Amino acid sequence: MPSLAPGIRDIFQLEDRGGSIFHGAFLGLRSKLSEDVNLAANYMYSKCLDDASDYFEQPDNPSNLGAERAPALSISGIDL
Repeated sequence: MPSLAPGIRDIFQLEDRGGSIFHGAFLGLRSKLSEDVNLAANYMYSKCLDDASDYFEQPDNPSNLGAERAPALSISGIDL
């Protein structure tokens, strides 16, 4: 491909575009064991997937962002 101007070889365009998907489920169980005793158990599952966790994280193949989908970056054990 010929150069657009002398000294310019490549032009890159960066976009601040990305996508995220969040999946979550909550399960709660309660049981009354007696007049004064109740039992409760809870469980929560969550997962966040994205194709760009950070603005400076560039995809390997910009034409196929779906291939970049992976678990989101985490800070201190908290999913972003």
